[in-house]
Amino acid sequence: MRSVRMEQRAVFEPPRDGDVLVSADVGPHGELVTLWAAEADREALHGRTVAPSGVSHAHTRTERPVTVRVCVHYDDTVHQVEIDKFRLAHPSVQPLPDGRLLAVGARCRSDNGGPERNAVVYDERGRKITAASVGDGVNHVRTTPSGAIWVGYFDEGITGIGAPGIVRFDQDLQVAWRFPVNVLDDGILDCYALNSDGENIWACTYPEFPVIRIDGERVTSWRNRLRGVDALITDGRRCALVGGYGSDRDRLMIGQLDGGGYNPRDRRRLVTPPGDRIAITGRCSTLHVVAGHTWWTLDLADL
Repeated sequence: MRSVRMEQRAVFEPPRDGDVLVSADVGPHGELVTLWAAEADREALHGRTVAPSGVSHAHTRTERPVTVRVCVHYDDTVHQVEIDKFRLAHPSVQPLPDGRLLAVGARCRSDNGGPERNAVVYDERGRKITAASVGDGVNHVRTTPSGAIWVGYFDEGITGIGAPGIVRFDQDLQVAWRFPVNVLDDGILDCYALNSDGENIWACTYPEFPVIRIDGERVTSWRNRLRGVDALITDGRRCALVGGYGSDRDRLMIGQLDGGGYNPRDRRRLVTPPGDRIAITGRCSTLHVVAGHTWWTLDLADL
């Protein structure tokens, strides 16, 4: 089995002295999006409650308002936005057109007043434009060049808004499309991987882990024998599935989308970049990993 090493794309620095990295993701044009806060605020943003039984529950909101800084890293420039009174716990951030930003908290509670608003759109100066609920159990958020918002849910979120497993929202955070219930025999119980290629969306979902393409409202799926996929990258014909359970954590499988199935052709071992892995995700044909303060990439064409 051949080893594959990623290319170092950039080393980035905190926007302010004392800032720590809270989350990282990749935008629709391949730009890196990082979310930072002061060390004293990190615990609030990653808050959890541990019951006497040892069961841990993620907070849906921070215990107090905090100030965060979002940096959008392009090849030669970094655009920074400061957001005050930020309250979303376990957040991820995606760019929207016209310099706007979308922030989404992973968890959401419902009470007599309805579900919490765990998605907020900010303008280019960090001012809140609108807020709404996108449901509980958010695993992935992807925006597209046109501003469509795609959300994939993990197993605790497939009730309520997230029941279909994958949902598209418009820029006003209103539901625009839901994954149809009659496409997959067992439906989607967990969206393991979500990728976007322009306006098209690719996914790999539990329990059967098919490779799925969503083109507008048309869904195509390919059967797949691999399990536990963390990320996928594709050029529309070939597809590389990254990760797996147990000893397959660093598996990188390259295969063809032929007929109705994904056919593995070449297995390799992905050499994990040094440092704590903050994010691993696919955008189009490129795999992105953020480890420590370093951004690494690997393109399917190089394989």
